Amino acid sequence: LSLASNRFGSRGTAAVCEGLDANRGLTALDLSSCDVDDDGASAISQCLAGNTALRTLNLSRNAVGDAGAAALGSLLVANRSLADLSLRDNRLTGPGVAGLCKGLHANSSLRALSLWNIAVGDQGMRALESALEANASLVDLDLRYTAIESSPFAAKLRTAWLQSSPKRSTHTLRL
Repeated sequence: LSLASNRFGSRGTAAVCEGLDANRGLTALDLSSCDVDDDGASAISQCLAGNTALRTLNLSRNAVGDAGAAALGSLLVANRSLADLSLRDNRLTGPGVAGLCKGLHANSSLRALSLWNIAVGDQGMRALESALEANASLVDLDLRYTAIESSPFAAKLRTAWLQSSPKRSTHTLRL
């Protein structure tokens, strides 16, 4: 279901969540460019925690910040079906990435994560490095346009990715 570019914000996100509670068969949800903020991300995380059908969630080009990312980290702990999450072009920073990575430690279903154009920072890099050591299901990580190429943690992240690669059937790391 694509609701992209509707710009309905938190109220619209709450309405979408009510619909998700009624429709447990939806496998893909595109909420890109819908003005989803931290409250919206928290609502989505709560309503999807027990969902077993949704495989793809696109929250690209929204206003999800650190609190919303932490809520999505909690979703990753509870949800065992989500395979593809895009947070490309949102407002989260290192602390938000760290909150998201807490969920990656426990998650075994997420295969693709896009943090394209996110201010990952050193704290986020450390958290990603640790999450990659613990998580074997993630096979596609997109970190393009995060300004981490010159970070001292970029090499560590590459090393963590490569060392964990034998656990993965395929792997793509984009920096």
